[in-house]
Amino acid sequence: MRNMVSDFSFDEQRRGRMTIYLTADEARALHSLAIRERRETREQASYLLRQKLEELGALPAHQPAAQGAVEEPPP
Repeated sequence: MRNMVSDFSFDEQRRGRMTIYLTADEARALHSLAIRERRETREQASYLLRQKLEELGALPAHQPAAQGAVEEPPP
């Protein structure tokens, strides 16, 4: 079994930082999706996480993006 989260730190002035371990399949899928959606891989992971948190009600939907956050690219 893999360790999902090894480290997390958060500072109100800066973005939180987290290390997440992915399987090779998960990493390839994330990278492929990032390329398809024209994002950097880390930005894609952040975008997907935010989407899921909104979907689950952990964050309000359509909240303005924080400074430095990545929004969905224009069509």
